[in-house]
Amino acid sequence: MNRTKNKLYFAKSATTALCASVLALMLLPSISTAQSMSYEINRLISSVGRNGCTFIRNGERYRGRAAREHLRNKRKLNENLFATTEEFITKIASASATTGEPYLVRCRGQEETEVSEWFTALLEQFRTASKQDEDEA
Repeated sequence: MNRTKNKLYFAKSATTALCASVLALMLLPSISTAQSMSYEINRLISSVGRNGCTFIRNGERYRGRAAREHLRNKRKLNENLFATTEEFITKIASASATTGEPYLVRCRGQEETEVSEWFTALLEQFRTASKQDEDEA
């Protein structure tokens, strides 16, 4: 009788461990994706106001810190509205929620560009560089 209880206990323990392992493996890609998205968004926001670029919101020009802080606050307030970096760009970082006007960026020697286009191009650059780094490793 005791042997049967031990076998059942072992079977339950093994099943629990197996289920926990499978669950952990299933969650790894989503954790990695969330970390990757957060990293990408942080890089995009950090690029605002750097290298002679000015952020234009509702017709007013903003340099570095003020522009980055605005986007960080907007991101934090709207975290539930996006699930990818691309959605962050289109839903949060591209236009004023108040006026609907698109955000613009003006970099030295270049035409004004909508932030959505600028961020999308930067994101592609980040991902291409990251892919190249992975391929070289």
